[in-house]
Amino acid sequence: MVLPKLLDRPGQSWSWRYKLMQLSCAVSDVWRDKPERVKLWEAAHQFDYWVAFPGNRQEPINQKAEKLQRLGDYCSAANRPIRGHHLFRCHHQENWGWHVARAEKLAAALPQAVAWDVVHEMYCRRRWIDVEDWAVKGFDVASAINPDGRFFVSEYRPQNRERLQWVIQLCEWCLDRGLPLAGVSIQLHSHLLSFQPWQLDAVAARLQPLKERGLEFQCFEVVSYMRVGPRRPIPPNAEHMQAQRYRTYRRFAEAIGASAFGPWNMWDGAGTHPQDGQPSLAGLWREDWTEKPAHKVFFPSG
Repeated sequence: MVLPKLLDRPGQSWSWRYKLMQLSCAVSDVWRDKPERVKLWEAAHQFDYWVAFPGNRQEPINQKAEKLQRLGDYCSAANRPIRGHHLFRCHHQENWGWHVARAEKLAAALPQAVAWDVVHEMYCRRRWIDVEDWAVKGFDVASAINPDGRFFVSEYRPQNRERLQWVIQLCEWCLDRGLPLAGVSIQLHSHLLSFQPWQLDAVAARLQPLKERGLEFQCFEVVSYMRVGPRRPIPPNAEHMQAQRYRTYRRFAEAIGASAFGPWNMWDGAGTHPQDGQPSLAGLWREDWTEKPAHKVFFPSG
C-alpha cells in the first residue's frame, strides 16, 4: 500500500489532511471515560488522513507500542489511512541496535502505517551524528521492516536558508545513492509573536529540483502557539493573528504542491506549550468546542 495522494472533495481544489499526533495517543488514556473523548474523536473524523506519534520521550517503548496499536485499530475501524511519525528518534545517543529494536517494535505495532519519517530533525544533531551513515542504515532497516512503505526526511523551519539547503543536499545525496526516499516532511512551527516573515515563493522555488526528481512534500506539525511564554500576555487579537499565520502556511503548502497539510493541535483543551506546560492554545477549536478563525483555514468551505 502506498501513501494516498490528495483525495479531492466535491467543490474543493485542496483536500486537507489531519495529523493526529500526541493527542491521538492520549485519547485512549488521558481522556479515557471522559466526555471530551467523544468530542475529540468527532473532531478527528472531520479529517481524512491521520498520523500517529509514538508518544513522549520518557515513555517506555512497550507502552508506546501498545498505544500505537490501539490507535491503528481506531484508524482501521474508521477507514482512515494512517502514517507513522518518526521511526527513529535521534535525540539520544544509544547504540544503533537500540534504535533498530525500537523501530521494529513501533512498526510491528502499527502495520497499517503507509509511511514513516526515517531521518527526523537531524539538522541540529549533524555535528555529533554522521547523518549520511544514519540515512543509509535507517532506510535499509525501514525497507526490511516495511517493504511497501514510503520513507521521508523530516525537518522544521524551512525559511532558514542554511537549514533548507542542508535538507536539499541530504535528499539529493540519498537519491543519488538509490536510497528509497519518497519525500520530505516539512514541519511548520512558530510562536505567535516571534514569527519572522519569509518569502514563500523563494522557498518553494528552492524545493522545485527535489519535486522534479519525484519527491513528495507533506506539511505537518502546522502550529502557531498563542501562548508565547509564562510572562507574555496573550494579545487581544491573538486568534486572528494565529489564523493569518496558518493561512501563510497553507499558501506555502499549496505553492510546493504538498500532498498533506495538518495541524499539530486540534483542540485548545489539550496540547501544552513546550516552555511552561500550560495550554498552548494552538488548536482549531476553543476549549468550549466553538470554532476559532483558524478552523476556516483547514475547512474553508465548512
